[in-house]
Amino acid sequence: GLEAGDKIRLTAGGAPILATVTGIYAKNPAVLLRYIGSLHLFDAAGGQPRDQFVYAVVGDNYDEAAVRAEVEKALSVAPAVTLENRDEFAEAQRAPVVVLLALIQGMLGLALVIAVLGIANTLGLSVSERTREIGIRMAIGARPADIRLQFLLEAVIISVAGCLIGVLIGVAGAFAVASTGKLLVLVTLSSMLLAFAVASGIGIFFGLYPANKAAKLKPIEALRYP
Repeated sequence: GLEAGDKIRLTAGGAPILATVTGIYAKNPAVLLRYIGSLHLFDAAGGQPRDQFVYAVVGDNYDEAAVRAEVEKALSVAPAVTLENRDEFAEAQRAPVVVLLALIQGMLGLALVIAVLGIANTLGLSVSERTREIGIRMAIGARPADIRLQFLLEAVIISVAGCLIGVLIGVAGAFAVASTGKLLVLVTLSSMLLAFAVASGIGIFFGLYPANKAAKLKPIEALRYP
Protein backbone atom coordinates (compact mmCIF):
# COMPACT_ATOMS: atom_id res chain seq x y z
CA GLY A 1 0.00 0.00 0.00
CA LEU A 2 0.94 3.61 -0.43
CA GLU A 3 2.17 5.84 2.37
CA ALA A 4 2.58 9.58 2.76
CA GLY A 5 5.67 10.73 0.90
CA ASP A 6 5.55 8.00 -1.78
CA LYS A 7 5.90 9.02 -5.42
CA ILE A 8 3.30 7.83 -7.94
CA ARG A 9 2.73 8.39 -11.65
CA LEU A 10 -0.66 9.91 -12.52
CA THR A 11 -2.44 10.98 -15.66
CA ALA A 12 -5.81 12.57 -16.29
CA GLY A 13 -5.65 12.20 -20.05
CA GLY A 14 -2.33 13.92 -20.71
CA ALA A 15 1.28 12.87 -20.26
CA PRO A 16 1.92 11.03 -16.96
CA ILE A 17 3.34 13.18 -14.17
CA LEU A 18 5.08 12.29 -10.91
CA ALA A 19 3.05 13.23 -7.83
CA THR A 20 3.72 12.95 -4.10
CA VAL A 21 1.25 11.28 -1.74
CA THR A 22 0.44 13.78 1.01
CA GLY A 23 -1.94 11.63 3.05
CA ILE A 24 -4.06 8.49 3.25
CA TYR A 25 -7.78 8.93 3.98
CA ALA A 26 -9.99 6.46 5.83
CA LYS A 27 -13.00 4.85 4.17
CA ASN A 28 -15.64 7.51 3.70
CA PRO A 29 -19.04 7.10 2.02
CA ALA A 30 -18.62 10.53 0.44
CA VAL A 31 -15.35 9.57 -1.28
CA LEU A 32 -15.90 7.37 -4.33
CA LEU A 33 -12.48 7.62 -5.96
CA ARG A 34 -9.18 6.00 -5.01
CA TYR A 35 -7.22 9.24 -5.38
CA ILE A 36 -8.09 12.83 -4.49
CA GLY A 37 -6.01 15.67 -5.88
CA SER A 38 -6.12 19.42 -6.21
CA LEU A 39 -7.34 21.21 -9.32
CA HIS A 40 -3.74 22.26 -9.96
CA LEU A 41 -2.69 18.59 -10.00
CA PHE A 42 -5.63 17.74 -12.23
CA ASP A 43 -4.65 20.44 -14.74
CA ALA A 44 -0.98 19.40 -14.65
CA ALA A 45 -1.97 15.80 -15.45
CA GLY A 46 -3.86 16.92 -18.56
CA GLY A 47 -7.38 16.94 -17.15
CA GLN A 48 -10.20 18.68 -18.98
CA PRO A 49 -12.38 21.04 -16.87
CA ARG A 50 -15.82 19.46 -16.77
CA ASP A 51 -18.17 18.45 -13.98
CA GLN A 52 -18.77 14.70 -13.84
CA PHE A 53 -19.74 14.05 -10.23
CA VAL A 54 -21.65 15.79 -7.50
CA TYR A 55 -21.15 14.36 -4.01
CA ALA A 56 -23.61 14.59 -1.13
CA VAL A 57 -23.67 13.24 2.41
CA VAL A 58 -26.92 12.43 4.23
CA GLY A 59 -27.05 14.08 7.64
CA ASP A 60 -27.40 12.01 10.77
CA ASN A 61 -30.92 13.31 11.42
CA TYR A 62 -32.24 12.35 7.98
CA ASP A 63 -33.48 9.06 6.55
CA GLU A 64 -31.34 7.99 3.58
CA ALA A 65 -34.24 6.40 1.68
CA ALA A 66 -36.39 9.52 2.06
CA VAL A 67 -33.56 11.80 0.97
CA ARG A 68 -32.85 9.58 -2.02
CA ALA A 69 -36.50 9.71 -3.09
CA GLU A 70 -36.46 13.51 -2.94
CA VAL A 71 -33.23 13.73 -4.92
CA GLU A 72 -34.53 11.31 -7.57
CA LYS A 73 -37.67 13.45 -7.83
CA ALA A 74 -35.56 16.55 -8.35
CA LEU A 75 -33.44 14.79 -10.96
CA SER A 76 -36.44 13.55 -12.93
CA VAL A 77 -36.05 16.53 -15.26
CA ALA A 78 -32.48 15.39 -16.10
CA PRO A 79 -32.69 11.76 -17.34
CA ALA A 80 -28.99 11.73 -18.25
CA VAL A 81 -28.04 12.13 -14.57
CA THR A 82 -27.60 8.93 -12.55
CA LEU A 83 -28.00 8.79 -8.78
CA GLU A 84 -25.85 6.18 -7.02
CA ASN A 85 -24.58 5.58 -3.53
CA ARG A 86 -21.02 4.49 -2.84
CA ASP A 87 -21.71 0.76 -3.20
CA GLU A 88 -23.71 1.20 -6.41
CA PHE A 89 -20.99 3.37 -7.93
CA ALA A 90 -18.30 0.87 -6.99
CA GLU A 91 -20.33 -1.97 -8.51
CA ALA A 92 -20.84 -0.01 -11.73
CA GLN A 93 -17.11 0.61 -11.99
CA ARG A 94 -16.34 -3.01 -11.16
CA ALA A 95 -18.71 -4.55 -13.73
CA PRO A 96 -16.58 -3.99 -16.87
CA VAL A 97 -13.49 -5.13 -15.00
CA VAL A 98 -15.26 -8.36 -14.00
CA VAL A 99 -16.22 -8.98 -17.64
CA LEU A 100 -12.64 -8.35 -18.75
CA LEU A 101 -11.27 -10.69 -16.07
CA ALA A 102 -13.75 -13.40 -17.09
CA LEU A 103 -12.58 -13.05 -20.71
CA ILE A 104 -8.94 -13.26 -19.66
CA GLN A 105 -9.63 -16.29 -17.47
CA GLY A 106 -11.41 -17.99 -20.37
CA MET A 107 -8.42 -17.37 -22.62
CA LEU A 108 -6.09 -18.69 -19.91
CA GLY A 109 -8.23 -21.81 -19.58
CA LEU A 110 -8.04 -22.37 -23.35
CA ALA A 111 -4.28 -21.85 -23.27
CA LEU A 112 -4.03 -24.37 -20.42
CA VAL A 113 -5.96 -26.99 -22.41
CA ILE A 114 -3.69 -26.42 -25.41
CA ALA A 115 -0.61 -26.73 -23.20
CA VAL A 116 -1.90 -29.97 -21.65
CA LEU A 117 -2.56 -31.50 -25.07
CA GLY A 118 0.84 -30.33 -26.24
CA ILE A 119 2.62 -31.99 -23.33
CA ALA A 120 0.73 -35.27 -23.73
CA ASN A 121 1.23 -35.38 -27.51
CA THR A 122 4.90 -34.39 -27.32
CA LEU A 123 5.70 -37.08 -24.76
CA GLY A 124 3.59 -39.68 -26.57
CA LEU A 125 5.48 -38.98 -29.80
CA SER A 126 8.75 -39.01 -27.88
CA VAL A 127 7.99 -42.49 -26.52
CA SER A 128 7.26 -43.78 -30.03
CA GLU A 129 10.40 -42.24 -31.53
CA ARG A 130 12.65 -43.39 -28.70
CA THR A 131 11.35 -46.91 -28.33
CA ARG A 132 14.69 -48.47 -29.34
CA GLU A 133 16.52 -46.11 -26.95
CA ILE A 134 14.21 -47.26 -24.14
CA GLY A 135 14.90 -50.89 -25.06
CA ILE A 136 18.67 -50.31 -24.95
CA ARG A 137 18.42 -48.63 -21.54
CA MET A 138 16.38 -51.52 -20.19
CA ALA A 139 18.78 -54.04 -21.68
CA ILE A 140 21.71 -52.50 -19.79
CA GLY A 141 19.87 -52.47 -16.48
CA ALA A 142 17.42 -49.54 -16.38
CA ARG A 143 14.30 -50.38 -14.37
CA PRO A 144 10.74 -49.43 -15.38
CA ALA A 145 10.79 -46.89 -12.54
CA ASP A 146 13.88 -45.25 -14.07
CA ILE A 147 12.18 -44.96 -17.47
CA ARG A 148 9.01 -43.57 -15.86
CA LEU A 149 11.01 -41.00 -13.88
CA GLN A 150 12.88 -39.91 -17.02
CA PHE A 151 9.70 -39.09 -18.92
CA LEU A 152 8.05 -37.49 -15.91
CA LEU A 153 11.06 -35.20 -15.47
CA GLU A 154 10.88 -34.30 -19.15
CA ALA A 155 7.19 -33.43 -18.73
CA VAL A 156 7.91 -31.24 -15.71
CA ILE A 157 10.81 -29.49 -17.49
CA ILE A 158 8.61 -28.73 -20.53
CA SER A 159 5.75 -27.35 -18.41
CA VAL A 160 7.99 -25.35 -16.05
CA ALA A 161 9.98 -23.89 -18.97
CA GLY A 162 6.73 -22.79 -20.60
CA CYS A 163 5.57 -21.34 -17.27
CA LEU A 164 8.86 -19.45 -16.84
CA ILE A 165 8.52 -17.87 -20.28
CA GLY A 166 4.90 -16.96 -19.54
CA VAL A 167 5.77 -15.43 -16.15
CA LEU A 168 8.60 -13.34 -17.65
CA ILE A 169 6.32 -12.05 -20.40
CA GLY A 170 3.53 -11.39 -17.89
CA VAL A 171 5.76 -9.50 -15.45
CA ALA A 172 7.28 -7.45 -18.28
CA GLY A 173 3.79 -6.62 -19.55
CA ALA A 174 2.61 -5.70 -16.04
CA PHE A 175 5.50 -3.29 -15.52
CA ALA A 176 4.95 -1.82 -18.98
CA VAL A 177 1.30 -1.14 -18.13
CA ALA A 178 2.22 0.24 -14.69
CA SER A 179 4.77 2.60 -16.25
CA THR A 180 1.97 4.45 -18.04
CA GLY A 181 0.49 5.45 -14.68
CA LYS A 182 -3.04 4.60 -15.81
CA LEU A 183 -3.35 1.34 -13.87
CA LEU A 184 -1.98 0.07 -10.59
CA VAL A 185 -0.48 -3.37 -11.22
CA LEU A 186 0.55 -5.69 -8.41
CA VAL A 187 2.83 -8.69 -9.06
CA THR A 188 3.31 -10.96 -6.03
CA LEU A 189 5.83 -13.70 -5.40
CA SER A 190 3.06 -16.02 -4.17
CA SER A 191 1.24 -15.81 -7.52
CA MET A 192 4.41 -16.72 -9.40
CA LEU A 193 5.15 -19.63 -7.07
CA LEU A 194 1.57 -20.82 -7.51
CA ALA A 195 2.00 -20.70 -11.31
CA PHE A 196 5.14 -22.86 -11.10
CA ALA A 197 3.42 -25.31 -8.73
CA VAL A 198 0.44 -25.65 -11.07
CA ALA A 199 2.75 -26.08 -14.07
CA SER A 200 4.70 -28.83 -12.30
CA GLY A 201 1.49 -30.58 -11.25
CA ILE A 202 0.12 -30.45 -14.80
CA GLY A 203 3.39 -31.80 -16.18
CA ILE A 204 3.38 -34.73 -13.75
CA PHE A 205 -0.34 -35.53 -14.14
CA PHE A 206 -0.54 -35.40 -17.93
CA GLY A 207 2.94 -36.86 -18.41
CA LEU A 208 2.03 -39.88 -16.32
CA TYR A 209 0.33 -41.84 -19.14
CA PRO A 210 3.21 -41.53 -21.65
CA ALA A 211 5.68 -42.27 -18.84
CA ASN A 212 3.80 -45.43 -17.82
CA LYS A 213 3.53 -46.45 -21.47
CA ALA A 214 7.30 -46.17 -21.82
CA ALA A 215 7.94 -48.00 -18.53
CA LYS A 216 5.76 -50.97 -19.61
CA LEU A 217 7.68 -51.63 -22.82
CA LYS A 218 9.37 -55.03 -23.05
CA PRO A 219 13.11 -54.75 -23.76
CA ILE A 220 13.09 -57.34 -26.58
CA GLU A 221 10.02 -55.80 -28.27
CA ALA A 222 11.49 -52.30 -27.88
CA LEU A 223 14.78 -53.34 -29.50
CA ARG A 224 12.90 -54.89 -32.43
CA TYR A 225 10.86 -51.71 -32.95
CA PRO A 226 11.46 -50.45 -36.52
